[in-house]
Amino acid sequence: MSKIITCMSTFDPAPLVACLPNAEEVPVHSLHDLAVRLVDEQDVRIVIIQLPMTEELRGFLRALKTSFPRLDVVVITGNAETKLPPGILRLNGRMELQEMCAIFRAICGIIAREQRDKARFDWPLKGHVSLDGDTWEPLSVRSLSASGAFLQYEGSLAESGTVAELRLEFQNSMLRTSCEILDTRPPTASLPRGFGVRFIGLPHATVRSIDTIVRDALLTTLLQPGAEPGIPTLVT
Repeated sequence: MSKIITCMSTFDPAPLVACLPNAEEVPVHSLHDLAVRLVDEQDVRIVIIQLPMTEELRGFLRALKTSFPRLDVVVITGNAETKLPPGILRLNGRMELQEMCAIFRAICGIIAREQRDKARFDWPLKGHVSLDGDTWEPLSVRSLSASGAFLQYEGSLAESGTVAELRLEFQNSMLRTSCEILDTRPPTASLPRGFGVRFIGLPHATVRSIDTIVRDALLTTLLQPGAEPGIPTLVT
């Protein structure tokens, strides 16, 4: 089931949540709890926030769009002149509830659903890919998760579905794993041109370790805007 995370000061989000009958509301009451839920919950469809627009909240919203670029965030404000970071959707809290719900339904009809099975973070890391186990192509590893990564690459390395070997360089070690190459993607606002890979056969201990370093990096970025987590140490 899709989830709607709500973080409200005075507004009752129930009428908006009801606009998505197949979604489950996950209410939180602070930016810290919101960050934890964002990192830990899967299948989050949308985040709705109604809090005083402080510099802390603006920094949080900017970090949120950087860390979760495909996740849509709606902020309910009482002033149409309130400046929001780029990419944040706005609802005027002074509108009639019926009109607000109609606009929210329209927003939900066009937004892209955030699809992720694992939390991910963009460091970037250094990596190498090999199609034969002997020749290695250097590249940057982006948007790492325990299920896969996005690799920055200008050309076309191999067809989608090809199985390759990937080496990832961490602060204290190098991880080597098999992976399936996914479709090449054009550059976007958050990532350069490249292709995704899906990890194959990672040990459970390594999966847990990657989950941990990604979670820690995301929480640091969300709760300490401007912080840049360094290259992580991987415990296997």
